Amino acid sequence: PDYGVLLVQTNVRRIPNEAAKDEVIAANLRESLAIAAPAFAPNTKLVVFPEYWLQGVNVGGGFEGGYATAIDIPGRETEHLSEFARKAGVYIAGAAFERHKDWPGRYFNTGFIIDDRGEVIHKYRKIQCGELLGFLCDTTPGNVLSEYLDKYGLDGLFPVAKTPLGNLATIVCFDINFPETVRALVKRGAEVILHPTAEPHHDIRLAWDKARQARALENTCYIISACIGGEYRMHNDQKPEFFHRGYSKIVNFDGTLQAVADAPGETPLMGRLDIAALRRARTNPRLASFLWDEPAAYAQAYAAAEGFPDDAWAAAPMDGIKFAVGAL
Repeated sequence: PDYGVLLVQTNVRRIPNEAAKDEVIAANLRESLAIAAPAFAPNTKLVVFPEYWLQGVNVGGGFEGGYATAIDIPGRETEHLSEFARKAGVYIAGAAFERHKDWPGRYFNTGFIIDDRGEVIHKYRKIQCGELLGFLCDTTPGNVLSEYLDKYGLDGLFPVAKTPLGNLATIVCFDINFPETVRALVKRGAEVILHPTAEPHHDIRLAWDKARQARALENTCYIISACIGGEYRMHNDQKPEFFHRGYSKIVNFDGTLQAVADAPGETPLMGRLDIAALRRARTNPRLASFLWDEPAAYAQAYAAAEGFPDDAWAAAPMDGIKFAVGAL
């Protein structure tokens, strides 16, 4: 398949309290879909929204603040997206804070995909998050790894959706900086990595940009990185600020940049994905470096390395955790 992709870079409104949740999510949906609809090209088949685009950036809000903003996926909020997907005949991807009946008292930062029939066909829960630094109080699969694998297996940890648009997968924000996350998805068949993100504009932004290109080149995959363009400090403000300032990007499977939204604020960004060309490239070891990968050669080094421990907070209520590396 050869088709158009549309990234929606939008300014977001944060939820100040649970009472305002429905109002703010409705506003974020309305404003983001208003950016998307006029930008459709005839062959647009995939629309990608940023991280936090429904609920706003609730960093530092504590457990109660984050949990109060979380939604069910699928649920009432995604029904609006499902309707849009059906009417427009497109797939939709994004990321949101998610609650789930399987995990009472926890919430996840979840990437999801809705197909052109309006069905949620994919959910990926962010593995590398900001909870260790005290920015968020969400759960990552690694925090509860044993139970997570018991419930969902590797298909739940590294899910890939096989679709007419190619094999689609998602990562979220900080995940882009970890080669292992993308490689695990590619090993499971992913061809297009959708990357909802909300990166702050500071001294590490250049490194994140290089990581996008590196992940695409080393895995012969597209990286589709949709970032929020700005944020209203208060949900009813008239003027946004641009600490989170866009620069959404489409990276080709050879690591070159196809398109960049080179400014903050609201804008659509359009591009083209050629899955047939990607598949041809993946058969050529001169172009597809991942064909040379020999994970058994370094498996022992990984097994011996120290990192953040699995199941670190499996037995602890998330509202009582002190989020800092030194807390363990």
